[in-house]
Amino acid sequence: MKKLFLKEASIILIVMLSLTGCSGNKNLIREKNMQITGLEQRVDSLRSVVQDSREEKRSLRAELERKLSDAEQDLEVCLELKNDLLKIEIPEAVRFEFGHVGLTENGRKVIDSVWEVLKDHPGRRILIEGHTDDVPIDEDYRHIFPSNWELSTARASRVLHYLLKEHQVDPARLTVSGYGMYQPIAGNDSKEGRARNRRVVISVRDRFQE
Repeated sequence: MKKLFLKEASIILIVMLSLTGCSGNKNLIREKNMQITGLEQRVDSLRSVVQDSREEKRSLRAELERKLSDAEQDLEVCLELKNDLLKIEIPEAVRFEFGHVGLTENGRKVIDSVWEVLKDHPGRRILIEGHTDDVPIDEDYRHIFPSNWELSTARASRVLHYLLKEHQVDPARLTVSGYGMYQPIAGNDSKEGRARNRRVVISVRDRFQE
């Protein structure tokens, strides 16, 4: 009898442990399913944000095209959506002459026109890129710009300070970067190609977070 009781007790204990295990598994599965649902909702939300951002950039590009076509500009401005960035390419916006960096008149006009549109999109950050051709810095000016790296950064910085001074742009929205001669868009074996490579690019980036 005692052996039978112990046997029955063992069976009951095994069943109880089995049931507890099933209950635990069910709770775990339920918890994981809730986590998966939450992640799926998060992914859907992020996809919606990305899609809205892309649509806003397309709209912004159309606004800029209208604004720049209305203004009488003497140089061509290239607008491009690339890697979720709206890139505004301004050739010869900043000129290096006689040992200094200065905005050209056309460069100022284009930047003013661009800002007339960007000021209505305060939620966007702005990256200002400076680029050069591959012509080495003249020896007479190497004490100012040791290489094209410094020159390209100075070009971007000149646009930044123009935006700060003339348009009172929030400095936290602005970033500058100099790429030197290492991201050419044309061959440096011709005068025309080198002129295209000497450029400033204003990239409209993701949303600015306060």
